Amino acid sequence: GWKWIEVNVDFPFGHTHRLRELDGTPTDLTAEEQATIDALQAAPVAPAANPTLARQLRGAGLAALNQGKIDRAVALLGRAAALDPANPLIARDLARAERIARTVRSQH
Repeated sequence: GWKWIEVNVDFPFGHTHRLRELDGTPTDLTAEEQATIDALQAAPVAPAANPTLARQLRGAGLAALNQGKIDRAVALLGRAAALDPANPLIARDLARAERIARTVRSQH
Protein backbone atom coordinates (compact mmCIF):
# COMPACT_ATOMS: atom_id res chain seq x y z
CA GLY A 1 0.00 0.00 0.00
CA TRP A 2 0.86 3.64 0.07
CA LYS A 3 3.24 5.05 2.64
CA TRP A 4 2.97 8.71 3.57
CA ILE A 5 5.53 10.89 5.23
CA GLU A 6 5.32 14.38 6.66
CA VAL A 7 8.13 16.83 5.98
CA ASN A 8 8.72 19.89 8.15
CA VAL A 9 11.15 22.24 6.43
CA ASP A 10 11.59 24.60 9.38
CA PHE A 11 13.12 24.23 12.83
CA PRO A 12 10.86 24.49 15.87
CA PHE A 13 10.61 27.90 17.50
CA GLY A 14 13.89 29.11 18.97
CA HIS A 15 16.25 26.63 17.30
CA THR A 16 17.45 29.20 14.78
CA HIS A 17 18.04 31.92 17.42
CA ARG A 18 21.48 33.53 17.13
CA LEU A 19 22.28 31.71 13.88
CA ARG A 20 23.50 33.88 11.05
CA GLU A 21 23.85 33.48 7.32
CA LEU A 22 27.39 33.27 5.96
CA ASP A 23 28.32 34.78 2.64
CA GLY A 24 30.66 32.52 0.68
CA THR A 25 33.25 34.04 -1.57
CA PRO A 26 34.42 31.76 -4.38
CA THR A 27 38.15 31.64 -5.01
CA ASP A 28 39.85 31.05 -8.32
CA LEU A 29 41.27 27.61 -9.01
CA THR A 30 45.01 27.19 -9.20
CA ALA A 31 46.48 26.05 -12.51
CA GLU A 32 47.15 22.62 -10.99
CA GLU A 33 43.55 22.27 -9.76
CA GLN A 34 42.18 23.33 -13.16
CA ALA A 35 44.50 20.88 -14.94
CA THR A 36 43.30 18.07 -12.67
CA ILE A 37 39.65 18.91 -13.36
CA ASP A 38 40.28 19.10 -17.11
CA ALA A 39 42.08 15.74 -17.09
CA LEU A 40 39.30 14.04 -15.13
CA GLN A 41 36.61 15.43 -17.42
CA ALA A 42 38.50 14.32 -20.53
CA ALA A 43 39.15 10.77 -19.29
CA PRO A 44 36.69 8.17 -20.57
CA VAL A 45 34.61 6.49 -17.92
CA ALA A 46 35.06 2.74 -18.10
CA PRO A 47 32.24 0.54 -16.85
CA ALA A 48 33.00 -1.47 -13.75
CA ALA A 49 33.69 -5.14 -14.34
CA ASN A 50 30.55 -7.17 -13.75
CA PRO A 51 30.85 -10.76 -15.05
CA THR A 52 27.36 -11.73 -13.87
CA LEU A 53 25.66 -8.95 -15.80
CA ALA A 54 27.97 -9.65 -18.75
CA ARG A 55 26.74 -13.26 -18.89
CA GLN A 56 23.12 -12.10 -18.78
CA LEU A 57 23.75 -9.61 -21.57
CA ARG A 58 25.49 -12.31 -23.59
CA GLY A 59 22.43 -14.52 -23.28
CA ALA A 60 20.15 -11.67 -24.34
CA GLY A 61 22.49 -10.85 -27.23
CA LEU A 62 22.49 -14.45 -28.47
CA ALA A 63 18.69 -14.56 -28.21
CA ALA A 64 18.45 -11.34 -30.24
CA LEU A 65 20.84 -12.79 -32.82
CA ASN A 66 18.72 -15.93 -33.12
CA GLN A 67 15.63 -13.75 -33.63
CA GLY A 68 17.33 -11.84 -36.44
CA LYS A 69 17.73 -8.63 -34.42
CA ILE A 70 21.35 -8.22 -35.43
CA ASP A 71 21.91 -4.59 -34.43
CA ARG A 72 20.41 -5.23 -31.00
CA ALA A 73 22.59 -8.33 -30.62
CA VAL A 74 25.73 -6.34 -31.46
CA ALA A 75 24.77 -3.66 -28.93
CA LEU A 76 24.06 -6.18 -26.15
CA LEU A 77 27.19 -8.20 -26.83
CA GLY A 78 29.24 -4.99 -26.96
CA ARG A 79 27.98 -4.01 -23.52
CA ALA A 80 28.76 -7.52 -22.27
CA ALA A 81 32.30 -7.29 -23.65
CA ALA A 82 32.80 -3.94 -21.91
CA LEU A 83 31.70 -5.45 -18.59
CA ASP A 84 33.86 -8.58 -18.92
CA PRO A 85 36.62 -7.94 -21.48
CA ALA A 86 38.53 -11.10 -20.53
CA ASN A 87 35.65 -13.46 -21.41
CA PRO A 88 36.59 -15.25 -24.66
CA LEU A 89 33.04 -16.49 -25.29
CA ILE A 90 31.66 -12.96 -25.29
CA ALA A 91 34.47 -11.78 -27.57
CA ARG A 92 33.79 -14.65 -29.98
CA ASP A 93 30.04 -14.02 -30.03
CA LEU A 94 30.52 -10.27 -30.52
CA ALA A 95 32.88 -10.87 -33.44
CA ARG A 96 30.37 -13.28 -34.97
CA ALA A 97 27.48 -10.80 -34.57
CA GLU A 98 29.57 -7.98 -36.07
CA ARG A 99 30.52 -10.24 -39.01
CA ILE A 100 26.84 -11.05 -39.61
CA ALA A 101 25.94 -7.34 -39.38
CA ARG A 102 28.59 -6.45 -41.98
CA THR A 103 27.33 -9.20 -44.31
CA VAL A 104 23.73 -8.03 -44.00
CA ARG A 105 24.70 -4.40 -44.63
CA SER A 106 26.74 -5.31 -47.69
CA GLN A 107 23.77 -7.19 -49.19
CA HIS A 108 21.39 -4.23 -48.85
